[in-house]
Amino acid sequence: MQCLWLFMKKSQFIGIEYFGNRVPDSGFPSLHSLYYPGIHLEFIVLKPIKSLGQNFLRDENILNNIVKSLDLQAGDVVVEIGPGQGALTSHLTGPSLTVIGIEVDERAVRLLQDRFGGTLELVQGDVLKIDLPALARRHGGTVRVVGNI
Repeated sequence: MQCLWLFMKKSQFIGIEYFGNRVPDSGFPSLHSLYYPGIHLEFIVLKPIKSLGQNFLRDENILNNIVKSLDLQAGDVVVEIGPGQGALTSHLTGPSLTVIGIEVDERAVRLLQDRFGGTLELVQGDVLKIDLPALARRHGGTVRVVGNI
């Protein structure tokens, strides 16, 4: 996995660590941010693979509009097609929703597992080859499907 972590504390740079076998080429994608107590952690990760049609959604306004348009209720089951780096996923996961991510990119699957742990059920594979009706039946028969596709 290509992953560069920049560690910040109170706006002060405190370290950088690189995970992966090479630095992402052709420029750096936008930064995503995670917040841990006292530490602001930014990471650059996963160069999109054009043959998979990847483009990683980062605009918070669009993310908020997508979630708002879903009108989610407690207990809903959401299937996210191509969660990628988890930008939309982070707006969906919570104690009252079940979120299932279907992701074809093995790099993204590893990232999502690390980032969301047990709060996200992951299915690795091509959504066109996944038995969505069976997936829905396993979760009570009704699911909401969303994705940046």
